[in-house]
Formats: sequence, C-alpha cells, structure tokens
Amino acid sequence: MPPGANRSGNSPIKLPGMDENLRIADPFEPPHQRCHVWGTLHPEVKILSVLEWTCVSCGIHHDRDENAAHNIKQTTI
Repeated sequence: MPPGANRSGNSPIKLPGMDENLRIADPFEPPHQRCHVWGTLHPEVKILSVLEWTCVSCGIHHDRDENAAHNIKQTTI
C-alpha cells in the first residue's frame, strides 16, 4: 500500500507528479456479488464457479467479472 494510503477507500491520495488522485476500494466489499444497477446483493455469487447471474431486483443478466469491474469503478470515482 502506498505511504499515507487510507484503507477505507473514501479519502483520495494525491500522487506525486500526477494530475489524478488514487482511491483505494474497500478490500472487504464483494464487488462481484452486488448488482451494479440496483445494488442488490446476490448471495449465490459467493461461489466462484458462478460466472453469470441474473439480478432478482432488476432482471439484468450479469457476467460476474464485468459486474465487479462496474462496481469497482463506481466506488473509486
């Protein structure tokens, strides 16, 4: 972890020589289990062999890894 990094992911860190801030996502938040549209937690996705799932709230069919990428991007912006 970079010096001065905050584990909570809420505080931006100014990178030397960079125009952007570094934000660290919460390592305990399961980004692959939460629908990136509605935020509904899908418990069966804890099983890593489940690669695709459908949200019970919005009905959108998710790819586990793409959904995780959306969630990580949303929490770190």
